[in-house]
Amino acid sequence: MYRTLKTAFTANQQMLQHLFGIRRICGTIWNDCVQLARYYYRIHSGWINQSDLQSELKGLYPLHSQTIQAVCHKFLLARDGVRKARKTKPIPRKHALLAENGTKSVRETITVSVGMNSIGMSMVQGTSYPSICTEGF
Repeated sequence: MYRTLKTAFTANQQMLQHLFGIRRICGTIWNDCVQLARYYYRIHSGWINQSDLQSELKGLYPLHSQTIQAVCHKFLLARDGVRKARKTKPIPRKHALLAENGTKSVRETITVSVGMNSIGMSMVQGTSYPSICTEGF
């Protein structure tokens, strides 16, 4: 379970646009992490590690290096979590999501903040398989 703390703050329109721009860049970094991981897997027949991923993305974005490293770290944690979940249980098919009484399973939505990037995670009740999608891009 993820716990988030929501805090109200005031900002002018220019600052909000700047924050939304940072969020879009973080989404681009996440997508580049996915592409690099797939490319690396095809070339080397193994998953990319944290240092290789961070060195590939170093200096490509107008953000602080710690922000880029945090997005890379969150990506690798999500990848490892999905891998671990797939080893413990097989992925259910869509028709298997129907409950025994014929009704659809209840979904709970969790919002995770990654820097300024908001990532929505939807988890089916009774399973441990998150489906990750980025919002606001």
